[in-house]
Amino acid sequence: MKPPGRSFVSRSLKLLVACGLLGGADVAAADSNVWRRAATPSQAATEDTLNEGRRQLDQYVTTVAGVDQSESIATHLFAAKSLLEKQHADSADAPSMRYLAARIEQALHARDHDLAHLEKAIVLLRWVVAPERKLPIELRAAALFELAVCCAHLGRRADEITAYVTDLEIEPNALHRSLIFANQADALMNRGDLEAAKRGYRNALNLLTGVVISVVGATTLWGLAVALDRSGDLPRALETVALARSYDPTDSQLRGPNWFFVPARESYWYDALGHWTRARATTEPGEQQKAYAKAEASFRSYAASSPLDDRWRTLGNVRATQCAKEAVKARTSGPSGL
Repeated sequence: MKPPGRSFVSRSLKLLVACGLLGGADVAAADSNVWRRAATPSQAATEDTLNEGRRQLDQYVTTVAGVDQSESIATHLFAAKSLLEKQHADSADAPSMRYLAARIEQALHARDHDLAHLEKAIVLLRWVVAPERKLPIELRAAALFELAVCCAHLGRRADEITAYVTDLEIEPNALHRSLIFANQADALMNRGDLEAAKRGYRNALNLLTGVVISVVGATTLWGLAVALDRSGDLPRALETVALARSYDPTDSQLRGPNWFFVPARESYWYDALGHWTRARATTEPGEQQKAYAKAEASFRSYAASSPLDDRWRTLGNVRATQCAKEAVKARTSGPSGL
């Protein structure tokens, strides 16, 4: 699911930008010694390309994160792509060059939804993370994460999970590990392994402390809520949605540019649990009945849009019926649980 909904930037966009990982560390910084640059013009050209490419992509990403996707803003993305193409980044020896090229392809996919961009990004990222590359941990971990996100967009869950497993072996940062655990849990749930998914979500939450959970924890709680519901524990699922909303009352993380649903019908399940939670929380009869109706409709929409072999299709219809019955009970005797 996710991504995000998890868009090209994935859950860790701001973290990667802040840590300078949109490029990498296999070439020296831009302020390298002028004599060394003169002695190694090809490396100097690589440095200059990386620095300018990062700058253009950073400017595009930070602006798009602010929801401006105008053509004038897109010129930063196209400039970065053109710059790397001139330097033949897709066949460069520098892993950072290919990693940056992959990030640009991810950004292009987020803009035009052409899956060919993700296929190209996967080729680039697989080269970057190949065992024979001697990479700094930060670059390897970042590349593995983005490889997994690309696979998630394409529905390649086995490849996605494998990339996350490898990433967890080397990622030292607790916050990044939390993101990996949560994303991996999404993939595990998609494959039907609810127990492993719930462990993954809880591992992710256990790594979050203090104010950090309010920044990245809400979507993890939402994922856990869906897994709990599909495991047969609707009451705890709705409690978990309420907890997620205590950190993110407007569901902004779930509806923002850093989240996507694969398959797309997953969004109906999240909507349904959100409406059901709201129905139980409100004391205004009219609003309560509207929320119940929306929850029922969302479950019905999930079932209606699912293929016959979808593992959650029957449960979706069961939940819709339960919700309708609870709405009737609430209307005749006041708000009530199951």
